[in-house]
Amino acid sequence: MTPKRLLYVESSPSTSLYYQLLLQSHGFAVEVAGNGSAAMGQLSSSIVDAVIISQDPASADKGSDGFRLAAAIKRQSPEIPVVMVSACESVVEDAPRFVDGAFWNSAPLGGLIEMLQSLAGRSTAKPVFAMPEARFLALPAFVA
Repeated sequence: MTPKRLLYVESSPSTSLYYQLLLQSHGFAVEVAGNGSAAMGQLSSSIVDAVIISQDPASADKGSDGFRLAAAIKRQSPEIPVVMVSACESVVEDAPRFVDGAFWNSAPLGGLIEMLQSLAGRSTAKPVFAMPEARFLALPAFVA
């Protein structure tokens, strides 16, 4: 069976390496892009099953807005699922308007793996979200 191909977009080299190794250990083939321009270039020359965009509000202030990148990807290739990963709860709450899945990076990583396996295996993306429920002290793996 061919591994699912992911494009992970992250400006931090150490975070990119962490997620790349984590996802590879779960059977994904992972390409990394350091910014939106590189991601769009890789999408035009590679076949991917899903895109993961790391979105940090601080990076948006530096011109690296994951929501704009997600919109550009969806315009170019609407069939490719896009997942937003962020440490910021408000980003995960806003993501349903822009992407196919959202994951709070403090939630258990098994939820991200399950989400990616589900989305990358689908031909038509359906929104899937993993949001923190800090107020209730429970974190779901993901909610369909």
